[in-house]
This record gives sequence, structure tokens and C-alpha cells, in this order.
Amino acid sequence: MVHFLIVAVALCFVLLVIPVLWFGFVAAKYLRQRHQEQLKRLLDYEKRLKEVVSVLLAQADAIDQESRFLRQAPDCKWSQHLEVACNDLVRLGDKLVVIESYVELGNVGLTRSELLKSVRDAIKLLSELKEIKEKSRILGQSNSDN
Repeated sequence: MVHFLIVAVALCFVLLVIPVLWFGFVAAKYLRQRHQEQLKRLLDYEKRLKEVVSVLLAQADAIDQESRFLRQAPDCKWSQHLEVACNDLVRLGDKLVVIESYVELGNVGLTRSELLKSVRDAIKLLSELKEIKEKSRILGQSNSDN
């Protein structure tokens, strides 16, 4: 009878515990790989966002340079609008450093949320820069009419 109990316990261990442990190991490995893939994708998005920010900075610089060659100085409101957009661009660039640190820490959630906020900010800044540039063109055309 004792042998039967020992065999039964061993059989239960082999049939129940080992598969559960194996499944846990496989699941943990899958989750680690998934986490690494997510971080890699988020880092790729962050690199793309860096390129977008650099293009936006170049656009802001071009608008600023063009405004210096206008015959009529832009109004104060236009200059403040450009200044606010440039300050927002600088803050967006600072967020990129924060996003990189979240990636290094391996925090997928914070990285994703900061990337989404930053992309929204970049889209907003793009439309603002287009509006500023359009006002700059209008000022340039009105100057050439004089």
C-alpha cells in the first residue's frame, strides 16, 4: 500500500506539476520576448519622432530667418506665436530624452504614453508652424505690393 501511494504521488507530480512548471517557463520566456520587442518598436518610433522634431526645428528656423528679411517687421502677436512654438519644440526635444530613459528602464507603459503625447504635440506644432509660415507669406506679399 505504501508503494502504491509513493507511485501515485510521483505520478501526480510528473503528470501535473512538471507540465505546469514547463508552461510557466514557456510563458515567462514569451512575455520577456514580447516585452523586448515592444521596447524595440517603441525605440524605433522614438527615433522617427526625433527626425520629425528635427524637421520641425528646421522649419521654425527657416521661418525665423525669412522673417528677418521682411520689409515690414511682423507684428508682436506673430512673433509671440513663433516664440511659443519654438519653446514648445524645445520642450518636445527634452521629452525625447525622457522617452529614451524610459526605454532604458524597460518601462513600456510610460514610454508608450510619452510617445503618444509627444506625437500629438508634434502634430499640433506642425499645424502651428504652417499657420505661422502662412502669415509670414502674407506679410511678405503685402510688402512686395508696396
